[in-house]
Amino acid sequence: MGGNLTLGVAALLRTEIANGTWPLRSRLPTDADLARIHGVGMNTIRRAVGVLVAEGLVERRRGSGSLVVAMPQRDSPGPRVGLLVPTTSQYFPALVAGAESALRTAGGHLLLRSAERHAASELAALDELLGQQLDGLVLVPTLVGAIDPDSYLRRLAEVTVPLVIAERVPTVPYRRRLTHVVSDVVEAGRQAVEHLHARGCTKIALLSSRGTPTSEDFYAGYLAECEERDLSGRRMVLRSPGFDDNQLALFVRRLRAGGIDGLVCLGDVTAVQLLPHLRAARLSVPDDLAVITFEDDVAGDAEVPLTAVVPPRFEVGRLAVQLVLRAAELGPEAPVTHALLAPRVVQRQSTRRP
Repeated sequence: MGGNLTLGVAALLRTEIANGTWPLRSRLPTDADLARIHGVGMNTIRRAVGVLVAEGLVERRRGSGSLVVAMPQRDSPGPRVGLLVPTTSQYFPALVAGAESALRTAGGHLLLRSAERHAASELAALDELLGQQLDGLVLVPTLVGAIDPDSYLRRLAEVTVPLVIAERVPTVPYRRRLTHVVSDVVEAGRQAVEHLHARGCTKIALLSSRGTPTSEDFYAGYLAECEERDLSGRRMVLRSPGFDDNQLALFVRRLRAGGIDGLVCLGDVTAVQLLPHLRAARLSVPDDLAVITFEDDVAGDAEVPLTAVVPPRFEVGRLAVQLVLRAAELGPEAPVTHALLAPRVVQRQSTRRP
């Protein structure tokens, strides 16, 4: 009943029901509000709630919305693994689904915590999880911004419970000591350019955030593939911490003036924001401009369904839990593992061939 993103959102909603955010006999927020809260499309929310309906946790009642009618099963006797993510909105639901899938297979229980992008909350959540007598811990740490990465990684290297870092590559010297599982974001940047070039695009632009855990690697992949395809002199780049409507409108005018026929966006929320500006400038997608995005949280629900390079976050979550359980089994003999998982392209209307 839906893909990995759907299962991830269902896992988050299930956790919120279990921890009392939506208690028994309460009404869930509307589908539109849940889509906004979790940063995904409406169709994803409908399918995710459908998963909970099929499990008997939620009932949809005409005129009354979605009601919580049962509570999830409590802790199982199997292994207990903690999972700490920066946020439960955008990017991470599929990782949560993968982690939950691996724990369910092992007969265990996942303890999910979210910092909601607040440094003090992240450190407090880490302390709380470490006090839970866990069999292992999977962590997506904040290694940019308010938390000093060196002191944070030093602390993680001293954790005695089996630990796997997901979607972040530790800096030297901690890289040698900490197991980590990550999506290959450099490869994602390369795949985006390769896909547009194969479609026939010869002038490929990039619209991207900067200073985030993925933006620099994605930019490196974009540049490398442009150079390999001999497109370096025929590209345009706008990178910014965020974009307002004025910036996007100006960027669209630059696209038109430069004869750009292909656009790579990091990520799909930015691409969705850009589409009305392209329509206002009478740039047709994909006939005038083919668009591909990195991330697939809302891409499929856009006014023009967007082709996306999709990071394998479900597999990252699943493998991270498998590695942490293996480390718990082997103890000090468990090898430090560095795993790099390739993304895949999901083609939709925005890059349809003429």
